[in-house]
Amino acid sequence: MIKQWFRNQKIRNKIILIYIPLVVIPLFVLGYISNSIFSHSIIQKTVKNVTDNSTLIVTRINTIITNAQNCANVTTLNLISQIQKNLNYGNTSVSLFEMRGKIENELSLIKITFPDVESAAFVDSNSNIFSSTDKMVTNLDETLKSEIYRRVDRSSSENILFPMQVRNYLVSDINAPVLTIAKRVIDPRSGKKLGMLVLNVKEKSLSDVYNSVGPASTTSYFILNEQGNIVSSQNKDDILKPFTNPSLKKLILSKGNFSEIKNNNGKDTLVASTSLQYLGWKLVCVIPIQELTADIDKNTWVVVVLGITCLLLALFFATILSAIIAKPLVKLLIKMDEIKRGNLDVIFYIKSRDETGRLALEFNIMVKRIKDLLDKSKQEQKKLREYELALIQAQIKPHFLYNSLELIYMLSGMAGATDAQIATKSLADFYRVALSKGKEIITIEEEIKNVNDYLNIQKFRYFDVFDFEIKVQDEIKNNKILKLILQPLVENSIYHGLKTKGSFGKIRIEGFIKNENIIIMVIDDGVGISEEKVKQILNNKTSPASVESFGLRSVDERIKLFYGEGYGLNIESELGKGTTITIVIPYKVGG
Repeated sequence: MIKQWFRNQKIRNKIILIYIPLVVIPLFVLGYISNSIFSHSIIQKTVKNVTDNSTLIVTRINTIITNAQNCANVTTLNLISQIQKNLNYGNTSVSLFEMRGKIENELSLIKITFPDVESAAFVDSNSNIFSSTDKMVTNLDETLKSEIYRRVDRSSSENILFPMQVRNYLVSDINAPVLTIAKRVIDPRSGKKLGMLVLNVKEKSLSDVYNSVGPASTTSYFILNEQGNIVSSQNKDDILKPFTNPSLKKLILSKGNFSEIKNNNGKDTLVASTSLQYLGWKLVCVIPIQELTADIDKNTWVVVVLGITCLLLALFFATILSAIIAKPLVKLLIKMDEIKRGNLDVIFYIKSRDETGRLALEFNIMVKRIKDLLDKSKQEQKKLREYELALIQAQIKPHFLYNSLELIYMLSGMAGATDAQIATKSLADFYRVALSKGKEIITIEEEIKNVNDYLNIQKFRYFDVFDFEIKVQDEIKNNKILKLILQPLVENSIYHGLKTKGSFGKIRIEGFIKNENIIIMVIDDGVGISEEKVKQILNNKTSPASVESFGLRSVDERIKLFYGEGYGLNIESELGKGTTITIVIPYKVGG
């Protein structure tokens, strides 16, 4: 009966009756499902972000404390050296005054070399206080009676960490909480106590790490100690006070690393806890769930309003639609839903040649273009990622750093202080340019300086393998170039050209202008490369790159991506005679 009644209705009424459930039901189902999915997705992403940020914060805080301990060890050695040179400095006021200047100069240098250390003091065996600031010299009696002094006096020479506290001695600011690292200073030759070294790290140095990670405005980071007291927080009023939620405090202190939704003061809250390396501390992150889903609730109301509006418009326009238009549009909608679900292989067939037929044709063309663009985008992203990995590999050479440090250690052990200084300076300059504060483009002069530092270090290692010479025209030094272009080429010459040669060799780097292009040549007289290998390195992009060809190929591709296909590398080589690698980039007058 209902079926017969429906058949007897006008087309307009049929469209209206169909459009009401067709628009309303999917819209509200979609709104409900999307709200649930987005809420779950946001919470999961937030958990991951909080976990990653907490790991980063913990790493930075552990680094701050570790650096402070390393600072204590280094400063102890320097103090012992100063005191041994002036063993009787306490006999006269003049010698004490001179010694105070030397020791306090050492303590002042700490703030430069270890900026995380806010203040430092040294209490010698004669109860003299030397400090990096005059404010720390006060309250000598409090210092000598303190738990810090007693514990350090009973210790050997290990670093002792004292919890976050506010005190009125051995600090530059009596109102600021500090984490203290203290160490007994002992004469290694006689075993005699020379004094006590105290380093202070302000709580602000730890809480600043939270903000540097870039947390959301609703995110609250703080650190709990083993007693459940807050020792560091973004909210300064909470510092050195107990955490107010007993059940949550018990969970945090009894459990390892976790991220869970818990009730905090009557509200569902995302709580993440991560253990720190020192003092049994826990980094805690608290985010109200309501704050995470606030935007979703607003979007839900927007969807409802838009849905009602769309329904009214659909009912209005349904009165003027005909079955001829409605049917292909419904089919088109179905095809679009398939595309939304990720199926780009759909084809929309319509036999008519009117507007709906043209729409179907354009729809098919659009889908094909989208599919082609997605495929092309995937290929380009994959290719770009390979180049990014190649750049990262070129920038961060762990084995080069380890070998360089081992070289400096050997030079120092052989009393080669000057050579060790040169190698250290070259290594620092090399990584300064390699990192370049994140910049990808530097001047040719900086790039030449960088490769010169690299060659200097390698020459210390392979002094019996090669020598080098660099000649670059002044006209091109101010021109810009991608950083770390030359280093992989020089490294290739050393390891694959000269090191296996069996006799002393030479590397020459030349730079000049030719035909409105900048030419930079890396020439070696090593073992050379076969013609087949040369073709494989630069021409056969589909073959897997070997260790030898990976660096050269990545340099060539980086140049082509940045400057265009007309630029890049050219390799000329002859087995037994050597190899010449030529870089061609455009020349710009004035740099």
